[in-house]
Amino acid sequence: MDCWSDMKNNRVQPVLRMIVWEDCSNAHVTFENPTSDSEKPLAYIIENDLMLSSFFKRISSSSNVTFKSETTVKSVKLADSLSDLVTVHFGDSSTVTAKLLIAADGSNSRIRSAMGVRTLQWNYDQKSIVANLKLIYSNPEDSCTAWQRFIRTGPLAVLPLSSDQASLSWSSDDQFASKLMDMSETEFVDSLNRALCDQSSQNVVTNSTLDLMDTFFENVCNVKNRLSAIVPPTVVGVEKRFAIPLSLVQPAHYVDHRVALIG
Repeated sequence: MDCWSDMKNNRVQPVLRMIVWEDCSNAHVTFENPTSDSEKPLAYIIENDLMLSSFFKRISSSSNVTFKSETTVKSVKLADSLSDLVTVHFGDSSTVTAKLLIAADGSNSRIRSAMGVRTLQWNYDQKSIVANLKLIYSNPEDSCTAWQRFIRTGPLAVLPLSSDQASLSWSSDDQFASKLMDMSETEFVDSLNRALCDQSSQNVVTNSTLDLMDTFFENVCNVKNRLSAIVPPTVVGVEKRFAIPLSLVQPAHYVDHRVALIG
C-alpha cells in the first residue's frame, strides 16, 4: 500500500534486540542481528493510531477504493456457489455486491455467523494488563530493546516506543489482574519493578547447573557463553491501564463460496 515511508517519518521505534528471561533461574535468551548488521532492526514497534492514519490516508487517495464509515453491517447474503455473488446490506440502507467478501470483523464476527461456521471457544480466565510506561535505562542503548520475562503469575512484556517510553503487556489470572487494576499508580509501578527484577524465586540447583554448563563450554569447546546479569529498565510512571480478557475463538474453517475470514 506504500504506507511505510509515511509511518517511518513519524513515531516508529526500531527494535535492535530482544531479551527473554525468567524469574526462577538466570537462564535467558537474546535475539539480535549479527554484529555486522547491528543497525538493522529485528522489528519495528508502531502505534496502532499511526498505522490506521497512514492506511486511511492511502485509501483516501486511491480512486478505486470506497471507504464507508459510521455505519454497520445489517445483513449479509452469501453465495450458494461460485456462480453467485455476495451482497452486504448496511445500516444506512446502502448495499454492496461483490465477487469476494473478506471478513475482518473480530471475534464476534457477523460474517462468520452468516456463514454458519462452528467455532471452538475457550475462556482462559486470564486478562492482559496493557498500558504505556515511562522508563529510565541504566544503558541508553537499551531503549531499542524489547523485554519479556516469564514469572509465576504470567508473562510480561515491555516493548519500546521511544527513548523513555514503552508499551506494557502483563498477563495473569483474573484474580491477580483485578488486584493490579485496583492498585494506585505508585503501587502498580512498584509491583511492576519487582516483577522485572525480583530474584527471590531463583532455583539454586538450576543456577548451579547452568554455571557448570558454562564452564564446560568455555573449557572444552572454547565457547564463551557465560550468562550475564539482566538489567531491565526502571519503570517511573504509568498511564491509564486497561484489562483485556484473553480467550480463544477458533473457526472450523475460514473460507466458503466467495468469502474468507481473516481476523
